[in-house]
Formats: sequence, C-alpha cells, structure tokens
Amino acid sequence: YYVHHVGSGHRHRAQVLAARLQRDGVAVTGLSSLPRPDGWDGEWVRLPRDDDGDPRHVSAHGHLHWAPLLHDGTRSRAAALSAWLEAARPDLLVVDVSVEVLLLARLHGVPAVGVVLPGRRDDRAHLLGLGVAEALVGFWPRTAGDMTPGLPAELRERLVPVGALSRHPVRPALRSQPHVGERTVVLMLGSGGHDISAADVRA
Repeated sequence: YYVHHVGSGHRHRAQVLAARLQRDGVAVTGLSSLPRPDGWDGEWVRLPRDDDGDPRHVSAHGHLHWAPLLHDGTRSRAAALSAWLEAARPDLLVVDVSVEVLLLARLHGVPAVGVVLPGRRDDRAHLLGLGVAEALVGFWPRTAGDMTPGLPAELRERLVPVGALSRHPVRPALRSQPHVGERTVVLMLGSGGHDISAADVRA
C-alpha cells in the first residue's frame, strides 16, 4: 500500500484497510516517506523524500505530476520502490495516490489499484496513471453525484465507489429527525491539501 505523505487521509485509509485485510490473513506492507504509524502491524518501507531542496522540472512536460529532474531523492525513491517490488514480488499494489507509482508498478509488471480522489482528474498525468491501473476505487458511496467531473467514460466505467471509510467507530445518529427548519452542517478538514479560510468556515 503506497501512502502519499501530504495530509493524513491517505495514511488513515491505509491503516484501516491494512488492519481489516490482516484479519483475513493478507499481509500488507506500507510504502511511504512518512514514518511508520503507531499501531501499524506489518512491514513498513520508509522511502526517501523527493520534495526537498530545489526540485525542478517536476512535470515531464505535463505528463507527470511529480518527478523532479536530477534530484537525488527522486532517484533514490524510485530505486527503493523498484528494489522492494523485486524482493517482495507483491500480488497487488494499492496506490493512494501517485501517478508515478502507478506507472512504476505497471512497468514492473505488478498490478496496481489506483485510489481516485474527488475533483477534476482529467489532466494528462491523471489520464496516464489511472489508465494503466488494473482497477480504480473512490471512497464515496455509489449514490454520490459526479465526484470526478471530466473523467473519460473509459475510466469512469472502471471506477468503483467503495463507500466512505473511517478510522472511527460508526455510531447511530443522535436523533432520527432534525428539528423543522434546522440545518445540519458538517465540516471536515484534514491536516493538509486544502485552502479553506476562516471566512469560508463562517459562511
């Protein structure tokens, strides 16, 4: 399970899914530049960072999202992933999220599942990475509206909404019906990857 290092949602998903799979006897290895999370029961491969120093020419002319040229971390990270893929010979790699890791897995002949986040994912890099994935999943319910506007039909047909996922126990609602005229608002922000201001919260 490749865990992107920005924010906390990728790590939380990995922890919940890994714990569930391990109850079924499926070994899960975490791959990330993040430190091993507390409570992670399994192998954890700490990858070199590729976003330090002065990363340049990161997009490969718009074909990738993050692959800096002539960057020691980029080379070391790809080498560490390749070495692990060769040594571990995994049956499957879940990639949450990275176009570059999806491509690297496919180039090693390892089937990969791409986690798709809500929003527009129709740029060249997303189309390339998601296109080589064996399967695509989104963590929202099937009844949700268009969570990935602009995604081509070929990819949309392969995208499976698997429902919400939480590291917290699911509890019943405090009351079954809101009061007449009462609005209920939920605001959930992670530890990164958003640009919500205090004014947005008040609104």
